[in-house]
Amino acid sequence: MTILTLWIFLFGLLNGVCMGEQPYTVQNEGLEPFKGLQETCVDMSNLKTVGRQRFVNGSVIVLEDMDSDSFKFQVELFSSPQGDGQYKRLPMGVPITRICDGFKDLYTKIIQPSLIHGENTNFPHIPDEGLCPLPAGEYYKNFGVQHGYLAQSNTARGLESCTDVLQK
Repeated sequence: MTILTLWIFLFGLLNGVCMGEQPYTVQNEGLEPFKGLQETCVDMSNLKTVGRQRFVNGSVIVLEDMDSDSFKFQVELFSSPQGDGQYKRLPMGVPITRICDGFKDLYTKIIQPSLIHGENTNFPHIPDEGLCPLPAGEYYKNFGVQHGYLAQSNTARGLESCTDVLQK
C-alpha cells in the first residue's frame, strides 16, 4: 500500500510539473526596422526597446494615407523553443489582409485596449466601424506598462520572431 501511495504521489507530482501551467515572463529583446524594397511607406526606425522591462517606445511615421485598395499587410511568426536561433514558422499569424480591415478587426481588439489616446499614444482611436484611410502622420507609443498577460497567452516559450510585411 505504501509503494502504491508513493507511486501515485510521484505520478501526481510529475504530472503537475510536466503538464501543469507554468508562468513565464515575456520580454521584448529587440526591434529591427527595415526600409521598403521599392519604397518606404512607414518609418519605424524611431521605435526602441528601453529599460530593464524592455518596453517598446518611440514613434512611427506613416508617410502617406493608407487605404485598403492600395495597402495590405501580413504577420509571420517564428519560434525557437530552445533559444538557439533555429527558428521554425508557427502556424499562427495574420494572412495577407487589407490594411483597414486589419486595423478594424485586429488592432481594435489586441492593441487599442492597452492604449490611452493623449497619454501613451497619439494614434487615432479606431471606432468599431473602422477608420479608412489611416491618416499619414507621426504617431508615438509610450508604454509604461507591459501587458504580458496578452503576450503570454499568444506566444510560445523560447525566442519568438515576428515579421510584419506591408504591401502596396
